Amino acid sequence: MSGEFYASQDKASSLLRIPFPSGRTTQIAIPPERGATPVGVIAGLDALLMALLGTEEGGTGTFRRIDEQGRITRYRLSSPMARTAGLLHLAFDPPKSGRGRGLWLLGSSIVSDRVLDLIVRVELDRSHRRIVSEDAVALPTQLSKAHRLLVTRRSVFATEMHTPTLAQLDSA
Repeated sequence: MSGEFYASQDKASSLLRIPFPSGRTTQIAIPPERGATPVGVIAGLDALLMALLGTEEGGTGTFRRIDEQGRITRYRLSSPMARTAGLLHLAFDPPKSGRGRGLWLLGSSIVSDRVLDLIVRVELDRSHRRIVSEDAVALPTQLSKAHRLLVTRRSVFATEMHTPTLAQLDSA
């Protein structure tokens, strides 16, 4: 990546950017009509990705990609289960998993009881401009406040905050 530092500022619905080497901070605001509460920031091979959790009113099923030039690509999930997801965490397919370079997203009821706790896997086109496939699975323990994802070669695990449960999704 570019050596820049980013941090989510969930309460301000902004992303803090500190470019290298100047160190001059800027905030990238997330307009309310396009999502709220940036969380789950992860670095990829060529970009930074972040999930948008939403508000007490519900989720928006949205996440963002910021490339090395600072260009932002906005994505919105479209499946009936995921289009209003409160996205909390992201993870990539592990290398050599046989699944390609997909992105896993964790939907959580942590901010709103109106959204599903679920796991979503998406693949982006080669240009990273649009989602080309999307699969969503609801966790069996709803309102569990799903919290984190761990993606391995054969399974995806989700931790839950309100139950002593580790959900496991096996890949076929």
